[in-house]
Amino acid sequence: MSGDKTTIGAIAAIAACLAAFAHEAAGHGGACLWLGGQITQLTNVYFQCSIDNPLIPLAGPIGNLVAALAGFFAFVTVTRNAPHTRLLAFLMTAFSLFWFAGYLIYAMALNDGDFFFALNGFYGSPDTLARALLLVAGLALYVGVARLVGYLARANDYGPGMMQTAWIAGAVSAIAATLFYDGTQMPAMQQAFLEIGVASFPLLLVRPGKTLDMLMPRSLEWIAAAALVFLVFAATLGRGI
Repeated sequence: MSGDKTTIGAIAAIAACLAAFAHEAAGHGGACLWLGGQITQLTNVYFQCSIDNPLIPLAGPIGNLVAALAGFFAFVTVTRNAPHTRLLAFLMTAFSLFWFAGYLIYAMALNDGDFFFALNGFYGSPDTLARALLLVAGLALYVGVARLVGYLARANDYGPGMMQTAWIAGAVSAIAATLFYDGTQMPAMQQAFLEIGVASFPLLLVRPGKTLDMLMPRSLEWIAAAALVFLVFAATLGRGI
């Protein structure tokens, strides 16, 4: 592996924090405040608002979608001379898209989660046929996301070793933040693993590109930035505000 594992892991941790912030704080939190409500619980896995409106649960996945689009724009805009920034943009796109598509599957399969609550609020509880159609759509979307992420990874020589390191670091950072949660930690840890770890498991299946991995030089600046971002994230969304 030609990339520095510590630097790759640090960048992945930042990307996971950004994906969670986009979903919980910017998405759910922003919609709650915009609709005139008050945030009563905000963590990296849980959210509660003082008012009930179907736009609020829907805003979480939309936050992920916006983050993915922003990340993809940065990825195709930033040159290869800034490999650390490009990797951050790629991983933010991947984590956010996998979260979005995976959540649709989860919600329709289990009658739970943001998409289910939004549908229930707009139209009433979806019937079996509607759930089945949305489940199939979610599976198709998820496969499409996996193919896109895999293609981008191979085209940019983000090989298996790099992606495995990124997946581990992203999942571990999401779980580690919940250790600061001021509540029952085990369910929070499980939810964090679902949102980042389980949702983005196709990163573990990425095949080699032209080379095993592109060169990712060690960067003390990115490692320090990741430590700072994680500490702030854990003390706020991890603990709960």
